[in-house]
Amino acid sequence: MIKKLLIANRGEIACRIIKTAKRLGIHTIAVYSEIDACSQHVIHADEAHCVGPAPSTQSYLNAEKIIEVALDVKADAIHPGYGFLAENPDFARSCHEHQIIFVGPPAEAMEIMANKNQAKALLEAANIPVIPGYNGEKQDPKTIKQSAKAIGVPLLLKAAAGGGGKGMRLVENLSELEDAITSAKRESKASFGDDTIFIEKYLPESRHIELQIFADTHSNKVQLFDRDCSVQRRHQKIIEEAPAPNLSAKTREKMAASALAILDTIEYVGAGTIEFLVDESENFYFMEMNTRLQVEHPVTEMITQLDLVEWQLRVASGEPLPLKQKQIKQKGHAFEARICAENPAQDFTPSTGQLTYFSIPDDDTGIRVDTGFSEGDNISMHYDSMIGKIISFADNRENALLQLHQALTEIHIVGVATNTEFLANITQNRDFRNAKINTRFIEQHSDLLAALNQSIPNPLLALASLAQCARLQAIGYDLAQCANDTNSPWFFRDGWRAHGRTQTKLQFWQEDALITIMISTEGDQHTIELPEESLTAQIIWHDDYRMSISIDKDSINATVVPFDTAMAIFSKGQQFILHTQNPKAQQLNQSETETHLCSSMPGTIVEINIKPKQKVKKGEKLLVLEAMKMEHKITAPSDGVIKNILCQIGDSIVEGVDLIEFETL
Repeated sequence: MIKKLLIANRGEIACRIIKTAKRLGIHTIAVYSEIDACSQHVIHADEAHCVGPAPSTQSYLNAEKIIEVALDVKADAIHPGYGFLAENPDFARSCHEHQIIFVGPPAEAMEIMANKNQAKALLEAANIPVIPGYNGEKQDPKTIKQSAKAIGVPLLLKAAAGGGGKGMRLVENLSELEDAITSAKRESKASFGDDTIFIEKYLPESRHIELQIFADTHSNKVQLFDRDCSVQRRHQKIIEEAPAPNLSAKTREKMAASALAILDTIEYVGAGTIEFLVDESENFYFMEMNTRLQVEHPVTEMITQLDLVEWQLRVASGEPLPLKQKQIKQKGHAFEARICAENPAQDFTPSTGQLTYFSIPDDDTGIRVDTGFSEGDNISMHYDSMIGKIISFADNRENALLQLHQALTEIHIVGVATNTEFLANITQNRDFRNAKINTRFIEQHSDLLAALNQSIPNPLLALASLAQCARLQAIGYDLAQCANDTNSPWFFRDGWRAHGRTQTKLQFWQEDALITIMISTEGDQHTIELPEESLTAQIIWHDDYRMSISIDKDSINATVVPFDTAMAIFSKGQQFILHTQNPKAQQLNQSETETHLCSSMPGTIVEINIKPKQKVKKGEKLLVLEAMKMEHKITAPSDGVIKNILCQIGDSIVEGVDLIEFETL
């Protein structure tokens, strides 16, 4: 068995690997970038070493430096996790050359499957059904355009050298093709160092179903059942489950046989995933093979009660697979939801910042939490937006889904926007509960996004108001000090008092809506005058943040977390932000807003599509910003003229920086 293991990754997967390695008595070595010096994987490892600055190309993708560290600490093996170097055959080969075990497949097998074009051609020759498309070596724009027109829309452009949605572009109109080719090639080059792309016919009503496979050096190979990964945003998975629901036993058997047959075409060792698209008639087509552990591997672990990281380490050590196919059993149902730092209501824009409040469920019966973050940590623009994963398990799908929803309602994160409420909404969607899902599920259920923009319910508004009053009292807020400050949110003459009847006036902003509240208090009874309703209530404190409000015979629980000049209110899976100052007060005035376009997030400028004095139409693409491994378009807010361009390709910019001077027509 491996004695010393270096983990060439970060975040939740590094922590996940460390946990299993320690249970097996393996000494763990973490590597980290300069901004990750205090991260959780560094804290939990037995030792840790810096491999470079924050950009992943200079740290986690710095293969030479990682090999150097492994040699210095005399590591027996390197586990690459997923992403970064996990599917890099040159890195696997370099490990072998330095007599370091690479915890993954042989470089040759990885090389075959890493090139999606080559893999599809190989499997098509082996009579494995593949999606119609173009996977030729010619990569000139003319050939790609001609092939795309022959295939017909809708179609997908995909990166040949990688996966995870990077470099993938959906083309539904041929007028979008040229722009999509340029963008797909650029993102593929940035993510995988290779701009080769291929084309697939897009099957809009299909499901994304994959099989977990394992092979060892003793000619043993097994499949560990299927997973459904159809619920995706931007072609990236956000909810997975095992086993795949509403799939016939006959189709399962055929897919499993195909997955194992694929292993016969290459000399494969270790963990891998065979991904299929399955249409409404249960015809299935090979998409790709991921020659590594997948983000969603926990759902397979839950239904098999196996530790797949342990299997990886044992196979890499030369041991046979722990179980034969007939010994592997599945039981129950599992879900995984990926918690990401992003704003679903703003087209899933990534969010960066410090986790000023971080409360997540504990591991418990039926609930598992995999994360690489804790309160006080920072979400950086340099890496993926995933904060962690919530995994639920129960005897059947219905109960597992109930547990997942409950766990999602207990996640309270302040400091960055997250997709938690959006995920909770999905778990309550009727079609999702009935397993009526496909890869366009989110596009087909726009109500899930619309539900994120609701006004705060009056009982929660009342509770937040009482909590704010109590906190002002607790810090001894001096009303007299701000009596002449008309900009103060507490500009009123009657204040909160500890005894007797008092009257308090508060003002909050939800987005750009001003809400004025009057509170009359006598003892522990409070009368709250809201814009359209009057409530009589009591507030009950459970700790500094968790509280209840009792109105008549109803009681509503919530968590209220103050931050900056605002507060976050969490209740029943919903999150609301109330500001104690006008959130637009510190923004540019109206004339400046109309003449300057600013960055909404930190990132790197990768494309500029305009020139000074150029006229543009509303919605026209002006430039492209890359942030957290994704590209984001900045478009014209109205018809206008470009007065000046204040950035250039390659610039690293922070949030709020002026990018373009713009004149509205």
